[in-house]
Amino acid sequence: MEVYGEHVERTEKGYSFTQIILGVIMLVIGLKYLPAANEGVTVAATEGVTVDMTVISEEAAAEVESDPCPNGAAYYLFVAGIIILVTNLFSIVAKISKHLAMRDGVIDCGEACGLGLLNFTSAGLVIADIGVQVWGSLVVFGAWSTWTDDYATYAAAPEELNYCAYQ
Repeated sequence: MEVYGEHVERTEKGYSFTQIILGVIMLVIGLKYLPAANEGVTVAATEGVTVDMTVISEEAAAEVESDPCPNGAAYYLFVAGIIILVTNLFSIVAKISKHLAMRDGVIDCGEACGLGLLNFTSAGLVIADIGVQVWGSLVVFGAWSTWTDDYATYAAAPEELNYCAYQ
């Protein structure tokens, strides 16, 4: 039974490490593609002037449109990366706290209360993590069916299509 416990502990460490790496990658990619992160993009507006979006080029559209992929995927990656990192941080704190509480072989009332609070918080964050996964599935797969990288096609029906250029 001891070997099984060691195997589970190694698996949990590997999973947490992998989740932290994925969370950082998601956070960085989300930050890179968030509309606010696109510095240097300016939108010039003149009163009374309208732009016919069907006749401007992709380059001109990139200057007018500040979000290179307005489907919510960048925001999802940003938020999901933060939630994954926070969830794993709480998991690590809970494991370290349990280890420290077990050093003397006895868990007293205060330690039990603290560990219970950490476990309750960790369970809530797991539920949040599941919610984020469902949200991501809806954002990505919902946009996939109408995605196009052809700007002319998008410009003909912007309400029906989702435009994202290849980066």
